[in-house]
Amino acid sequence: MGTLLNVENLSVSLKAGNQERTVLSSVSLKVDEGEILGVVGEALSGKSLTASAIFRLLPGGARVLSGRIRYREQDLLPLEEAELYPLYQEKLQLIRPFTGAELVESINYYKVREHMADALTRKEKMSRSVLTSRAEYYLAKAGIPEPSDILERYPNSLPYAMRQQLYLAKALAGGAELVVLDDMDTCFKGFTEEEKQTFVSVLQRLRDYDGLSLLIFTRDFDIASSLCDRAMPIQEGYAFADSAIELSGYRL
Repeated sequence: MGTLLNVENLSVSLKAGNQERTVLSSVSLKVDEGEILGVVGEALSGKSLTASAIFRLLPGGARVLSGRIRYREQDLLPLEEAELYPLYQEKLQLIRPFTGAELVESINYYKVREHMADALTRKEKMSRSVLTSRAEYYLAKAGIPEPSDILERYPNSLPYAMRQQLYLAKALAGGAELVVLDDMDTCFKGFTEEEKQTFVSVLQRLRDYDGLSLLIFTRDFDIASSLCDRAMPIQEGYAFADSAIELSGYRL
């Protein structure tokens, strides 16, 4: 089994005024093919900063001080944005909870069909009938029931949980090998308990039968224990790959 993502000794600083302080210190983590890794920590522990660093989405004033971020042995940090864009659109994808800004900027303007077409037609053109068939296939894989019924709907008209499933369906349609799910506890606040269990089951099935790898950032150890193969703590910007624990004995 190969390693998809290997973050080694990642350190990030954040500047405020004339002061610059280190907010991530030598963070290391590794996600193998077909694995679900959970990174668990309290608010402001560095979870979202780590996810942001992997995807070049650090806030203003933040910068990577040192370390490596490798995807299938390719070091991503030296690459230009244009070189990274295809990877972030296909093999390595980030899903975060929906925000009001996302609803205003994109969700209101594009139907589900158009969202799926954006992912499906990046590499090849296809007829409307083929597009419809593939869109329904990936929507179903993401756990959306009766996918043919939502293609002409706007995502902001869908239940909250289904919007998250739509993002997952787009990642799958784009050919994702590794999906990073940031702030899962915030995401799950909009789910009913049944929807939460369904989403967990979908993610595990995608790992078991499709070989999808997942990196989960959460404050809730119960989420990690119900979903992940291994979990590692992050605290005050410190996280070390060798601190990860096996969770097979904790599965709900």
